[in-house]
Amino acid sequence: MKIGVVGDLEGNYDLLEDFINQGDTLYFENSQVQLREDARFIFLGDATDRGPGSMRILDTLNDLKKRYPDRVTLLVGNREINKLKILSYIFNAKTKKVPSIVIPWYKKIIKEDIGLDIDDFTYEEFQSFVTPIDNDVIRLKAFLAGMNAAEAFGHRRRELEEFNPGKTFSDKDVYLSFLDDFGPNGRMRVYLENAEIGAIYDGNIFVHGAITSENFGHIPKQELREFDTSKWVLKLNNWLNNEVNAWFEGDYNRNDLFDYHAPAYGKKTNPKSVIYGRFSSDSGNPKAPSNNLIKKLRQDGIHRIVVGHTPTGDYPIILRKNEFEVLLADSSYSTIRGAPRIIIENENVLVETYMPNGKLLKINSTPLDHSNPLGVVTADNARVIGKIEDSNDYLVMKIKKKSNQFSTHYERVNVKELSAKVKKENNGCFYLLSLFNRFRTSIYNEGF
Repeated sequence: MKIGVVGDLEGNYDLLEDFINQGDTLYFENSQVQLREDARFIFLGDATDRGPGSMRILDTLNDLKKRYPDRVTLLVGNREINKLKILSYIFNAKTKKVPSIVIPWYKKIIKEDIGLDIDDFTYEEFQSFVTPIDNDVIRLKAFLAGMNAAEAFGHRRRELEEFNPGKTFSDKDVYLSFLDDFGPNGRMRVYLENAEIGAIYDGNIFVHGAITSENFGHIPKQELREFDTSKWVLKLNNWLNNEVNAWFEGDYNRNDLFDYHAPAYGKKTNPKSVIYGRFSSDSGNPKAPSNNLIKKLRQDGIHRIVVGHTPTGDYPIILRKNEFEVLLADSSYSTIRGAPRIIIENENVLVETYMPNGKLLKINSTPLDHSNPLGVVTADNARVIGKIEDSNDYLVMKIKKKSNQFSTHYERVNVKELSAKVKKENNGCFYLLSLFNRFRTSIYNEGF
């Protein structure tokens, strides 16, 4: 069965609309989104916040899940779980102190909304000052800003105005609209109640963040790991369902789900979480799973991991190692408008993204194709990320780090240049006879 994949829309409904219009798995019919009979659709999580279409995205995804429950999979991302914090941060307003993690953003909102600069206040001075003016609206704005969604409040207001032409919405109206998302049949509540942490189809395993040696088999609050991949995913999904149900039954002080999805203390990632884990090194470069993990997953019939969460620049990229693949599909920070076309059929994956010059950049791969240079690392630490249509040229990407910021740099190379750039590494080799024709070259896939 053909599988269509998209994720990390983060409020940008135009990207979902673009994906639907590609027509491979989803399509519009009489203004309603339909799923083709021979297809499955998987959303990788992070539906809301950074664009003006969060409500429409959730409505569309929830409607698809309702009409095609067995062929639509909604994965939970960190942005979905973050929303549950609203229930504690807001409902505890004026009964508990403003949480330390939110204070920097709280100060920013006070400066913007009230015009008071309290940046130099100590923790004690801040808590004393803020008590008389603390309210649910300010807490919501501060919370959203703290989760890299400072514009979400304004986006919600504009979306409400689009739904209700001629009507204006106060801050309180916008706040209540967010709160409605958690009520019975609320759009975020429905999403979370139907969401999963992971899914396995046709030898492909899908999660939001990453599967690593540290988190494989780990289930929160369970001492022993589950080493059967299918059983592990099932137990994670059952645990998520129990946690979500408890929250909506009023247990707002549960922290297990937050601890699992959030960065570990003092870090930017959480190696024990498949939601907040990453396939990247400290230098920001993509990093494939360990040899032992790949061996275990292949023993369980898995040949590919598909994830979002970690932005990959303008294009999705693929990692290939030991006849195994990882597809990194989060291009939410791409400078190129339009959703990548991602189609998976058993061992085959096809990814197409338009380049600024209008040409298609293609990933067409299977784990057992030893002649495929995609995912290979060159001698100058660039990665081959795609083949440019109607040519023998490839696009390579290099990630550069300055301070704590990462930037992506691209270069177009022809076959001969690529053969000269190839990095010889000690773990598996590709014989590119069919690719290079006269350039008899062997290149080595990355070793970790």
